[in-house]
Amino acid sequence: MKFQYVIACVLLGVAVAENAATPSEHDAHDVHTGGLDIDFEAGAAADLEARWNDGGKWSHKFKCPKRWDSCPFYRNPKSECSWANNVIGNFFDCPKFDTVPLYSLVNYRTWDRFYTTNPWERNQAIWNWGYKSEGVAGYIFPNQWCGGVPLFRLYCWRSQQHFYTTSWEEKQKAEDLGYVDQGITGFIFLP
Repeated sequence: MKFQYVIACVLLGVAVAENAATPSEHDAHDVHTGGLDIDFEAGAAADLEARWNDGGKWSHKFKCPKRWDSCPFYRNPKSECSWANNVIGNFFDCPKFDTVPLYSLVNYRTWDRFYTTNPWERNQAIWNWGYKSEGVAGYIFPNQWCGGVPLFRLYCWRSQQHFYTTSWEEKQKAEDLGYVDQGITGFIFLP
């Protein structure tokens, strides 16, 4: 609380020093967050909006990427099997606010497709597990703040294949068939 008061005083001093400009005359580039209140709004454009709120302090509003800016995420985009090509969610083809790269790798011996957001895990797959990098498949959320749902990753040791789904029921069925839960890769929009 004391820290926010100090930051508010510093920001007010800067405003007075800049020809007595009022806070509403500042744009987002003139404002430093400095530990002030942050609100997240799902479903809006990817940008930062700064405004003077009624409480007499700067408030920052981060806006999430719009769902309609996303593109389909296919379970297995290179597969010739029609059942494997269904869309399981939407992700972004370029970086957006609060997204991380989704690395795509393939093992040509088993034809397994491997997705991860973890650079260390990507490197392990290349150096130790026989995968080749295909680069960044797209960008996904690292958390649920922007309204994404979990992208579950499972692996079957017998078939040496990964399985991806956003459906809890489908995840449970895959586990019943011998797939091992490898956790949540990230968060994507539902199709």
